[in-house]
Amino acid sequence: MERMVQVSVFLTFICAVPTFGTDELVRNTKYGKVRGILSADGQSYLGIPYGKAERFSKSVSVQPWTDIKSAEQYGPQCTQPLVFCQSAPSSCNTEMSEDCLTLNVYTPPRAKSKARGHKYSVLVWIHGGFYQAYTAGSPYFNGLALASAARIIVVTFNYRLGALGFLKIPGVETTGNYGFYDQRLALQWVQDNIHYFGGNPNEVTVGGESAGAHATLYHMMTAGSKCLFQRAIALSPPGVEVPTAAVASKTADYLLKNLDCDTSENKLSCLRGKTAEDIATQSILLPAPDNFLHRVMRYGIYIDGLEITEGFYDQSNRDRKFGDKPVIIGTAAFDALRFVYRLLLQPVPLTYFSAVFGQWRPAITMKTQDVYLTSPVSASDIRPEISEVLTDAIFTCPARFFADRLAKENNVWIYVFNQPNLDTYTSPVSCEDRSCHVDDIPYLFRHPDEVTGVEDSYFKQLSDLMVSYIGSFVRTANPNSRRVSPKWIKYNTNPYCTIEEQEGWVPSCKHPFLELRYPDPRIVRDFRDDRCDFWDSIGYKQE
Repeated sequence: MERMVQVSVFLTFICAVPTFGTDELVRNTKYGKVRGILSADGQSYLGIPYGKAERFSKSVSVQPWTDIKSAEQYGPQCTQPLVFCQSAPSSCNTEMSEDCLTLNVYTPPRAKSKARGHKYSVLVWIHGGFYQAYTAGSPYFNGLALASAARIIVVTFNYRLGALGFLKIPGVETTGNYGFYDQRLALQWVQDNIHYFGGNPNEVTVGGESAGAHATLYHMMTAGSKCLFQRAIALSPPGVEVPTAAVASKTADYLLKNLDCDTSENKLSCLRGKTAEDIATQSILLPAPDNFLHRVMRYGIYIDGLEITEGFYDQSNRDRKFGDKPVIIGTAAFDALRFVYRLLLQPVPLTYFSAVFGQWRPAITMKTQDVYLTSPVSASDIRPEISEVLTDAIFTCPARFFADRLAKENNVWIYVFNQPNLDTYTSPVSCEDRSCHVDDIPYLFRHPDEVTGVEDSYFKQLSDLMVSYIGSFVRTANPNSRRVSPKWIKYNTNPYCTIEEQEGWVPSCKHPFLELRYPDPRIVRDFRDDRCDFWDSIGYKQE
């Protein structure tokens, strides 16, 4: 009897896992063969090299290899200050290196090569971390469960971060924005190689959260990138204006001084002589920038005058073509709250509002106070109100601004994530029972272990809904399908409803947002419109 039970268990196991021979886990690439990992959810190919780069230079494609390369472990994360991983350990892994340009491919169970089977749509994900932190090789961004549930292929990748990825060295014209061009090289790799994994290079969606969403918008804007994908997803893109070359050079001046390279005749050579760890450590020990918001995004894309010649506010305000792709934009209901409580560790009395807000935009301090401090507030601590201001000014209203411009030529859908949960980061209690920055990502990637304080059944149902919308969008360019409810109404600026949009009597169909929450996801209209009208009227660029 015991032997029969053992046989039954064995048969159950082999039925649960797709039958692949050893050779089936070996895939060709343009540069050589790789061997991945098989599981019940599909196949994972981890740590595949896609680029090489000398420090402070653009990356180039890797050299071919002859042996079968193991793709069973993540590559090292790109060098970064260790302090970032201490506050968000699930977004990091243990190994760190400058030689970090690797990517990961996750395929659903039945994905085969181009010559042997169905071609799957592809989601390429750019991880966030304010251009300074984290890695694609973390549990947080494991894309296998998403690939299996959505029936798509998911690709994640590392790119150079912080000063090592975005430093504008004064007097050296070709330096800077290396991390952005690393991202483009990864997108090119997908075009050249994804068919070997059963993917369709003509059905690629580029998506990202936070800084990854910010970068996604710039890939939509630049000629060298926009031809490499067909649709886009931008979740909580910070509406922070990118620095000019002059401002970026000022940051570099501070770092050069910290590293004793400021008096060197060849500053580039001096920096290349320092250790990567020294550069990363010193890169965050700089005087506070003039722009308050650049304290969070000190490094990142800047206007290099080459391909990135203006910010998205400049381009959008002139009604230039921002992009010709279907887009999903997402925000969180309390997107800025976590940042505010990390920057302002002590309670902020009401009388300090002008002093705090004046560090960012002193010219509009009184106007902002009149809009946001009208109802009774705590005289002893106005950090909740400051968080509300910055959530609107940096996330919610810029998202509406982008949607307004994009919707003139494209199909756009926009959501606000409003599922309360306990804080998923090591940070103040501020985000408990609220939806803060990137709290939607575990639901998309189907990682319940990254969420606390939410019942498993609630998590599963909201995750299923989110994956249904995103998966349908990646496959068809439309998040809606017959089995998903509510219908996600396409974003528009028209105050009148079409027959398709009518859901009983409604006063307006203008600015529809999908509010993602459990148990009652719903379409909300005119979401924070009074606040966003205020920000649209005064503009989003610092005076």
